[in-house]
Amino acid sequence: MAVFSAEVREIGEKVKPWSFATADKNGKPNVVKIGSRRFRSEDTIIVMDNHLNKTKKNILEKYNSTGVQDVLDAAVYRLLRYIAIFPGGVNKLEDKDGNVLPDCFLLPEGSTALDFAFRIHTDIGNKFIRAIDVKTKMVVGKDHPLKHRDVIEIVTSK
Repeated sequence: MAVFSAEVREIGEKVKPWSFATADKNGKPNVVKIGSRRFRSEDTIIVMDNHLNKTKKNILEKYNSTGVQDVLDAAVYRLLRYIAIFPGGVNKLEDKDGNVLPDCFLLPEGSTALDFAFRIHTDIGNKFIRAIDVKTKMVVGKDHPLKHRDVIEIVTSK
C-alpha cells in the first residue's frame, strides 16, 4: 500500500488528465487518459472513467478474469467463514406461486437448518417443523448443521 504525501495529493488534484498505463499479454503498452478521480484518503484514489475499455480488454486477455470474484470469494468464504445456502423444494425449485427461487443466503459456518429458516423470514423460523436436504431428499431436524452450497427446503406449520 502506497501512502500519498500531501504534496502529491495536492499536485494530483490540480493535474488533469492523468495517464493510466497497462500492457497487453505481449507487453504492448496501453496508456489511457483519466479525467475524473479523487483522493479518498492517504492511500486510496477513486478513479471514475468510462474510457478504460482497452485496459479492461488487456486484463481479461492476459488473466482471463478481473479477479474481483476471487477476492470476494476469499473474503466471504475464507476470511469471514460464511457458507452459501440455497432455498429449494424437493420436487421443484419454485415457490408456491411458480417463481424460481434464485436467492442464495450467506450464513456463518456452523449454522443450522433452523438458523436458515429464521434468515429467510421470522415467521418461517417460528413455524419450522423440519427441513429437507434437496440433494439427498433426506429429512433433517432443526439442529442439522448446514454445509456450503446446500439446497434446503423448509417445512412449516400453517
